[in-house]
Amino acid sequence: MNINHLRSLWKQAFGDTEDFLDDFFCVVFSERRCNTIEKDGKTAAMLYWFDCTWESRKIAYIYAVATDESYRNQGLCRMLMENTHQKLQSMGYAGAVLVPSDRSLFDLYGKMGYVPFCNVQTLTVDAGDERVDIAALSPKEYAMRRLPLLPPGSVVQDRLTLDFLATFCGLYGGYDCLFCGGLEEETFYFQEFLGNPEQVPGILKALGATKGILRIPGDTPFAMYRSLDGTWEIPRYFDISLN
Repeated sequence: MNINHLRSLWKQAFGDTEDFLDDFFCVVFSERRCNTIEKDGKTAAMLYWFDCTWESRKIAYIYAVATDESYRNQGLCRMLMENTHQKLQSMGYAGAVLVPSDRSLFDLYGKMGYVPFCNVQTLTVDAGDERVDIAALSPKEYAMRRLPLLPPGSVVQDRLTLDFLATFCGLYGGYDCLFCGGLEEETFYFQEFLGNPEQVPGILKALGATKGILRIPGDTPFAMYRSLDGTWEIPRYFDISLN
């Protein structure tokens, strides 16, 4: 497995910076959680996964699925996904979850056996006049405080996911809330928000943002799940997307 080839395909597919790639490959990359298709001496398709749990089941969060533009429309994505499902089954994973980056991809992954779950809507909130007290958290602190706030039936990401998230997001907690995200100009983009949404205007004031964008329960599917153990129950919640 050639790391330079993986980095090159990642930049082609997603356009991320060298610093972002340095963080990914230094903090969380593992050949055990990566699958590729090699053609003509190069990486033609790739994907990665993070370990999660759901009601005591081991679940894979599939991430950064990409096909080199020179090899598209040859069925490599489907081939890679099928091979990955077989690998995951052999490694004892009960299922796989992913977050399509585009609405059209729901149809693609639906043909591979994935079903939508975790319906959301996007909400824009203006900053309030009074700030609320919040504190920056370490990934370990965030993980500990997150568990009691998660809804029943949640997929729980492992610490490695949070370690990587912390390389490009802030992790925060308040009296009645827990959240992560980043400030771009004057807008705070929440990767996740757990707790009392009435706190959001005060959080934005404390962060120096004029508005925030977050996901709350709604009608639009956000994630997809595929069973790998023949059990067709599906999770109810998954929110920390690395897309």
